Amino acid sequence: VEKTYASDEALLFPGKIKYTVHSKPINVSLLLYDRTKKRNYLEEAYLFDQRNKASTLAFNVRENELKNETGNANQRTGQEISLKTSITRLSLKAAQATDSAALSQIHTAIRDNEIKLGKLQEELNEDPGWLEKKTPERIPPVKQIQKLLDNTTALLSYHLSENELLILLITPGRFEYHKSPVNQSFFTSIESLRNALHNTSASQRYTGINASARLYERLIDPVQSKLSQIKRLIIIPDDELSYLPFEVLQDKNKKYLVERFSIQYQYSTALLGKHEKLKLPPGTLSFAPFASNGYKDSSGALFSVLPASKEEIIQLKGIAFTDKDATKSNFLHSVNRYGTIHLATHASVNNEEPSRSFITFFPGNDDYKLYAREIGDLRLDSTQLVILSACETGAGQLIKGEGLMSLSRAFASAGCPNIITSLWKAEDKTTAFLTQQLHYYLDKNYTTDKALQQARMDLLKSEDIDPRFKSPNYWGHLIFIGDYEPRHNSSNWWWIAITFITGAIIYIVISRKSK
Repeated sequence: VEKTYASDEALLFPGKIKYTVHSKPINVSLLLYDRTKKRNYLEEAYLFDQRNKASTLAFNVRENELKNETGNANQRTGQEISLKTSITRLSLKAAQATDSAALSQIHTAIRDNEIKLGKLQEELNEDPGWLEKKTPERIPPVKQIQKLLDNTTALLSYHLSENELLILLITPGRFEYHKSPVNQSFFTSIESLRNALHNTSASQRYTGINASARLYERLIDPVQSKLSQIKRLIIIPDDELSYLPFEVLQDKNKKYLVERFSIQYQYSTALLGKHEKLKLPPGTLSFAPFASNGYKDSSGALFSVLPASKEEIIQLKGIAFTDKDATKSNFLHSVNRYGTIHLATHASVNNEEPSRSFITFFPGNDDYKLYAREIGDLRLDSTQLVILSACETGAGQLIKGEGLMSLSRAFASAGCPNIITSLWKAEDKTTAFLTQQLHYYLDKNYTTDKALQQARMDLLKSEDIDPRFKSPNYWGHLIFIGDYEPRHNSSNWWWIAITFITGAIIYIVISRKSK
């Protein structure tokens, strides 16, 4: 059904229905598994869970991949992209228009483009080969996930309903679940922790310790005994859990989860392990439009100075645009030419209309906002990592079955597999410290999850950081959403060493015999 829908809005509608429908078959599958202990029933529960997660995003990512394919379908895809981009720009223009005659002309142009788009999509959908290609990404079977993961990585997928919490645990050697009842106090704990994390007032102490401990008991304790050899967690959250950085959860000994594991998030297993690293020009494309001054735009909107944003990007290899040079046009001209993009700026989240959330560039003219809808139309297939240290780029409207309609999600939809984003408005200096350390470890070939973990540990241990900035509300805002990156397994080095030693012994023996 989904492959015949033309827009995100249309795709999200059946997704909301599926969310309520899929909870029942998950429970039935688990009941059958408990009675028979047959793995296929647990597999069914997993498949229903993943089909319930980010299906619209997976569809868009798949469509984005088709942009690079050749043939007649590719030509039509180019036309489709062009029409969608035109509709986006006209829609944004209409939202700002005040003259009724001009607005009428814009609406006419939008309608004409929508008619053309509809006809083009009808032509594409009449092609069986193209329609099959546009089928939403298939969910990988559990065995495929197990083969993908190394022995120090565990995947935790959460499914949250009004009265139950399901945790699916997948490691190379395990596939099991834990289910427990939840009530209003569970959701109250989530809200309490969110409020504590979002409060970065210097005059108030962090108040999230108790809520953090309660959530640790519910979200981590049930599978804790199975994680003794694990060093990395891949977390697929659900519903309200999408608001939380699991890194800040504390155990009974007040130890943060990030002290034990590196953590990364993913929208669905359909997006896991499917991107290969490309050979790209070295360096980072970075922007800091408010490094020296704050500005007012023509409408009077004020964007405050971000003095530490220059520190975030000034030492990076590549090209850096600051202040008046950090324009939207420079970004659009340079995007997709570098493997990494770093945006240290302001952002605004629109929960009523997520497509109108935006990232702010230097307001030298009226066209300085990069809207989520525009981001989704970008081509970022050559971009491996986007770092969004702008405030709240990871926040947004929560859609059942899809997650947060955030700016970071728009970058994922455009084809970028890895995004570091911010869940709330953060302190400028701690963000600069974290991102500087992040780039330091990335340059040392750390995986992205490990680099962000180590950056946090450096902050917690640093004597240069004010102790009040070491509470989670100052360092927990940045999270990594991305693809699985294999690590160099230490056991491989043993095999290399053994092979080398064996070869040396054989060489010595042969040499002696020849003498």
